[in-house]
Formats: sequence, structure tokens, C-alpha cells
Amino acid sequence: MSLTDEEQEKIAAIKRQVAEQKRRERAEQEKQARALRARRKKAQDGIHRGARRFTLADFFRFRYMATPDIVTGLFVVLLAAIIVGAVVVPGNTAWYVRVGVAVISAILLRLIMELSVVLFSINNHLAEISEKLDNKHV
Repeated sequence: MSLTDEEQEKIAAIKRQVAEQKRRERAEQEKQARALRARRKKAQDGIHRGARRFTLADFFRFRYMATPDIVTGLFVVLLAAIIVGAVVVPGNTAWYVRVGVAVISAILLRLIMELSVVLFSINNHLAEISEKLDNKHV
């Protein structure tokens, strides 16, 4: 039982279509793999946030803002103080009042600290934009 020329041609066309589809899929997978490698490299290099090496000159010329790091440390210390204060508050205060005050205080502290960090983050992003524009025009 042999196939006619027309049937063989249809089979060959189907094989070509399958091969083409596999080629497209491999190309797409390779493209995704390249993009993933590029993102990983970018993240490792710190380029994704425009990060560059910190120098003492940057610190003394106020190009580097130390405040976000200080704010983070201060938040941890103040949060611990709020928790300790809620546990050892003197007097006959009910436990639910102490917990409520601690929770509200922690939320307010977080909001204040976030506002501070956002302001410095805006400054950092503006500095990155300025640096990119300077590099573009040079």
C-alpha cells in the first residue's frame, strides 16, 4: 500500500509546518532565556536601579543620602521601644488599651518613616535621571 504523490506532498507539508512551529517555539524560548539572563545580570550589577559604587567623595559632597539607611535603623529601634513600652507600661491600664496604642503607634511610625524614605527615593530617582541625561548629551 503506497501513498500517492498528492498524499506524500500533504505529509511533507505537515512535517514542514510542524518543523517550523518547533523552530518558532525554540526561538521564543531562546529569546525568553536571553531576556532572563539579561535581567539577572542587570540585578547582579545593580544597574536596574542606576546604582553605582559609593565613594567617600560622594558622601562628603552629599551625592549619597545616608538618611534612608538611618531611617530604617531608627524604625527598628523605635518599633522595639513601642513594643517594650506596651508590655511594661506602669499603672492599671487594660491590656487591650496597651495593645491598641502600640498598634496605632507602630502604624503612625511606619507612615512617618515611609514618607521620609519616599522623599529621599524621589531625590535618588531624580539624580539617576539627571545622570542619564548628562550621559546622553555628552
